[in-house]
Amino acid sequence: MAIIVPNTASTLGSSGSIPNAADKWAWIGFQTLTASGCCVWYRSSASTSGSELMAISLSPQQSVLYGPFNSPNGLTVVGISGGCALIMLKVP
Repeated sequence: MAIIVPNTASTLGSSGSIPNAADKWAWIGFQTLTASGCCVWYRSSASTSGSELMAISLSPQQSVLYGPFNSPNGLTVVGISGGCALIMLKVP
């Protein structure tokens, strides 16, 4: 079993498609520092209506991680505000 360890590529400050996320087990989340924040995750390579996976909204100084998810079309995060989106992929 793989041990999942976050690295600098695991923290996203800007919206976008997650490279190499298609057909991979993923844990997604969000973290805030001194302000409230939010983001929206999609189970596709773009923010396509109907493919919303999860919206996350947190108070200051909170962190959450959900999963695992596996999307054959990849993952995208948009609307990052007040914090950073988190992504951890299980790579064989």
